[in-house]
Amino acid sequence: MRRYSSIFIALFFMFFSLASYAIQVDVQSTSKDVAALGFTVDGKNHGSMGKKYHATGMPVGVYSFGIRANSIFGKDVACSLNGQGSVTLQRDTTAVLDYDGNQCIMHLYN
Repeated sequence: MRRYSSIFIALFFMFFSLASYAIQVDVQSTSKDVAALGFTVDGKNHGSMGKKYHATGMPVGVYSFGIRANSIFGKDVACSLNGQGSVTLQRDTTAVLDYDGNQCIMHLYN
């Protein structure tokens, strides 16, 4: 019986810790000049063509967001929030990226 309770407790802590480190990140833009969007976290790029991207199971960490302007062969534009190029995300977040033809500003919603 003691063995089963130890296994149960270990599984409980494992699932609890995984849930606290896996977040959901939604990225979207309504700007007409955005051809693709996404983010970088832990040195890996995530994103897609279009104006929406949804990622689950992402780690808590420092995220950098950006867009590709005008076409898939267009220029990459980094997005900023209050002048900062990266943000730390610790919970499920929606990032709205607004591109005005020159700069990209991000707005975060939890």
